Amino acid sequence: MTGLLLEDLAEQSRIIAAVRTAAIREQLATEPGAVIARRHHLSRQAIHRAANAARAWEGETW
Repeated sequence: MTGLLLEDLAEQSRIIAAVRTAAIREQLATEPGAVIARRHHLSRQAIHRAANAARAWEGETW
């Protein structure tokens, strides 16, 4: 039971991370990375990783 719950939680975390990455990428189209980093309390490195991450939430899924 606990194993299944942990798997569900891991999947939900992956989905949330993909959506967050897609949102950051959308914001980068109109705003500087430094502004986004301050708004979300992220490092510039995290913004850079989001900008260059695999595009999991594009097309019909997004």
